Amino acid sequence: MVKSNLYKYLFFLHILLFVYSFNGLCVKVAAQYPFLSLGYCFFFGLAIGLLALLALGWQQVLKHMSLVTAYANRPIVIIWSVLWAVVFLGEYGALRPLPLVGLLLIVSGVYLVVTCRE
Repeated sequence: MVKSNLYKYLFFLHILLFVYSFNGLCVKVAAQYPFLSLGYCFFFGLAIGLLALLALGWQQVLKHMSLVTAYANRPIVIIWSVLWAVVFLGEYGALRPLPLVGLLLIVSGVYLVVTCRE
């Protein structure tokens, strides 16, 4: 595959994973509402919709890059999820030194897989 074409689909994959990262936030917010209330149904429906969007986009990405490369980029969702936990939910526990080292390892691994030749 041509490098520029690969980068185009990597960019699409990361946009897809960015949108998917809101799934955990939607579920956490839905859990704060009474069971089957309007808020509960809305946020769980949104979470299911994000999963459907991920499934459709994932199939399109796999048409253009190997499963190994695509799957190695999925841990980037953890970084987005930590950001959403801090920004939207005020959970600052993830900003301690050890979790930050883990996030650095994730970014390093994704970088190595993306820049390495197949």
